[in-house]
Amino acid sequence: MKKVLAITLLILIYIGPIGCSKNTVPFSPSVSNPTMKIPTYQAQWSGTKTTSFSNPTGVAVDKNGNVYVVDSDLNTVFKFNSAGQPLTQWGQSGNGPGQFDQPFDIALGNDGNVYVADTGNGRVQVMDTNGVFIKQIKSPGTQNTVSRPQGLAFDPNGVLYVSDISNTIWEFSGTNISEYGQSGSTTDQFIYPIGMSTDNNNLYVADHQSNKIVKFNYHSNSIVSWGTTGTGSGQFRNPSDVKLDHNGNLYVVDSSNSRVEILDGNGTYLTEFGNSGNADQILSFPSSIAIGNNGTVYVTDSGNGRVIEYALYTE
Repeated sequence: MKKVLAITLLILIYIGPIGCSKNTVPFSPSVSNPTMKIPTYQAQWSGTKTTSFSNPTGVAVDKNGNVYVVDSDLNTVFKFNSAGQPLTQWGQSGNGPGQFDQPFDIALGNDGNVYVADTGNGRVQVMDTNGVFIKQIKSPGTQNTVSRPQGLAFDPNGVLYVSDISNTIWEFSGTNISEYGQSGSTTDQFIYPIGMSTDNNNLYVADHQSNKIVKFNYHSNSIVSWGTTGTGSGQFRNPSDVKLDHNGNLYVVDSSNSRVEILDGNGTYLTEFGNSGNADQILSFPSSIAIGNNGTVYVTDSGNGRVIEYALYTE
């Protein structure tokens, strides 16, 4: 995120929304887009031969199609190839390098390294793709510090964004660190932000307890949000993640509704999946989503202790 946006949002915190365009998009039911094809169930992964998932929460895909899954209860990161075959795993309970305390999210950095939101230890750990510890990231000082990081995202320029249980978004850009956000239910405030995604112009945040998606524009400093509480099309109950596909559509993990909703880049409902089909295909309190370079979709189906893979989507 550009520095001017961080500055603008800090001004919002202390003196109010001066010079910042914002609005909440009202909910209006819409019919599924007939040209939008729903990702179709392909396979499910429940762990490895020796270790079953307990509470898989975060998932990410690297440029080679390898899939990384973080299990919050097991304090472990699992790495699979694109066929679902286990490659390696690492981590154990603790606060030392390479140890975790209820990690929640995982992301691949522009540098090719693995970033893990080590939630209980109040830090982000950076490792290579085989789990070798490189460093940890925390904010400086004692007053303003990463409390319990929940979500991770990188923008195209390699800037790291960290969502925090303190209702804060942290921005790490080289040696520059910015902080913005505060508790509240207005468009520019958060109540438990978690999953995030970026494109060339915007940062998208799934605000878990206010049941909305917040969109920050890097260039105009505008802030919009959409979503209301409910079970209808375009409504949410505890959204926990949001990711962009290659067509600019948003995949929102609507956790307590046990589904994934697909919206266009302006928040218009297109379709949904994960809440129909046979028992093997029904989601239960999913946590996060990742979309590979080839369009394959992976969802951490936390309530069922598995990861579900969906076939290539087409339009």
